[in-house]
Amino acid sequence: MTEEYKIFIPGRLCLFGEHSDWASSFATDKKGIAIVSTIGEGIEATVSRNDKFIFIFNNRLIELDLDKLDSYQDKFFSYVIETYKILREEYLIGGIKIVINNMDLPIGKGLASSAAVCLLVTEAICKAYKVDLTVDKKIDISYRGERRTGSLCGKLDFISAYGKGIYVINFNDGEIDNINKIENNCNINMIFSEIKKKDTKKILSILHDNYNNISEYFVKDIGICNKAIDAISNNDIVLLGKLMLESQDNYNEIISPLDKILCEDDLVNIYMSISKRKKILGYKGIGSHGGGAIQFLLKDSETQDYIFIKLKQLKYNSYKITI
Repeated sequence: MTEEYKIFIPGRLCLFGEHSDWASSFATDKKGIAIVSTIGEGIEATVSRNDKFIFIFNNRLIELDLDKLDSYQDKFFSYVIETYKILREEYLIGGIKIVINNMDLPIGKGLASSAAVCLLVTEAICKAYKVDLTVDKKIDISYRGERRTGSLCGKLDFISAYGKGIYVINFNDGEIDNINKIENNCNINMIFSEIKKKDTKKILSILHDNYNNISEYFVKDIGICNKAIDAISNNDIVLLGKLMLESQDNYNEIISPLDKILCEDDLVNIYMSISKRKKILGYKGIGSHGGGAIQFLLKDSETQDYIFIKLKQLKYNSYKITI
């Protein structure tokens, strides 16, 4: 009987420094920094060896002979196929069957769902074929898998491979230079809320093409990140909220004017309407930005519950996240 393995890959929430990974390859000093936390939402799957490549998710099925992988053209599953092709090219592996049992990680909303899927495929091969890879190698393969699809993502998206925690990631010329876990002794009560669909590939393409005109944004954001590290370490969530507001203002001032697809007026309006009813410490856009989703920092769990209900009443799909 073929042995089965259970896998869970969490999503990640970038608190600060979303674009710092790829932007560091453009920066004069080649430096970048971000603060990222894993979250409870993610992807659960059962995996096993197979003679074919089989992927089952939400009543959709890929079933391919291993010599026909290049014939598959579906954009939705391109991340899966490309990551698997890299693993097959570099290691002596056969087919795999991956069945998604549960996914409560929203797709295309800035919580690194595509990165999580790529990591899932890499981890599936490691489990089923006893391939011993370091965390950095798993990230590298998964990252290359997503990049093959045309997504101009950075390695920041794949940090959930390191496991539960809040991490400071330093980048040098687009590569992870070092990672340090931040120890905090209080709950950070957040809400993540989906706002609208966005085109991440197009957003990243615009930002890449316009880097020279917006480099000031990244310089300011690095300074905000460094202050936020101290705020988390000192359990100062009030200061952390102020820094989120500062980060969002930085985005609105420098990035939003580039293109209407980057505008985040909806986030500002939602924040203003809700903050009048109950105090919110801070808010900012998530992922590639573009108004796809918003994160709120709340002063306590009671406020978190209150704002969560209000967002539901406004028909926004939201998640309570405590880190």
